[in-house]
Amino acid sequence: MKKKQSILKKLEPYGFLLPCLAVFAVFLFYPFAKTIYLSLFKTNKMGQAKIFVGLGNYLDLLKSESFDELRSLLEGEQPEIALLVNAAGFGKFGAYHKTTIEDDCRMIDLNCKALLVMTRLCIPYMSPGSHILELDSLSAFQPVPYITTYGATKAFVLSYSRAMNRELKCKGIRVMAMNPGWVKTEFFRHAFQSNDGEVQYFDRLYEAADVVKTGLHDLYKTKKDCSIHGLPVKLQVLAVKLVPHRFVMDIWLNQQKKAKNNEGLVKE
Repeated sequence: MKKKQSILKKLEPYGFLLPCLAVFAVFLFYPFAKTIYLSLFKTNKMGQAKIFVGLGNYLDLLKSESFDELRSLLEGEQPEIALLVNAAGFGKFGAYHKTTIEDDCRMIDLNCKALLVMTRLCIPYMSPGSHILELDSLSAFQPVPYITTYGATKAFVLSYSRAMNRELKCKGIRVMAMNPGWVKTEFFRHAFQSNDGEVQYFDRLYEAADVVKTGLHDLYKTKKDCSIHGLPVKLQVLAVKLVPHRFVMDIWLNQQKKAKNNEGLVKE
């Protein structure tokens, strides 16, 4: 328990800085070196995710050879990974035909494939008490027209995280999905690139620091396999489990007819 608290204490400063860095990051901890190597990746304007490994090297998570390089790095360093946070991803708002097939496929590759491969590569270097945090989304719980592919990728993340949590229970490794609602981050800069008013209603916007705080608490202090920040979001998740999804989509589409909280989401 003392070790967990120490790791959490070290993580918190980075966790609260994380929103300023677009909430796209992977942390690899190397306690044997008594140093935390912060591996951070962001999604740039082209949707390319870069992961910085060790002291300045970086890998493009949309390139398969990057995972070979990471595999070699892990084999060479033989780290004990106490915490893995998979939080790279991007989404696109708007009608399906406004997003290229290539962007849809890249969304799947980054949001799903990269998350899966990073998880699989790191598990052999984890021991009882290690944690995996998979950044997910409220959209995982329901079909979301005009955020179609993004929502589908997040449904995968939720299912994968929950199932892996059960599989890894025997190893003493916890896996948890973090499913926030709308959060004030640079996510919108990419999402709005293909949006032409199809998505404009944001019922409430949360501060990223608050979402991170809830996620860290749930990861270390509870046995949840899914972390949801905010009572309104929790109620929405409950509602979409009870109401047929065709009605849920009707409500969503009706909301999008009127703009709300969409000012200032994209910095010029």
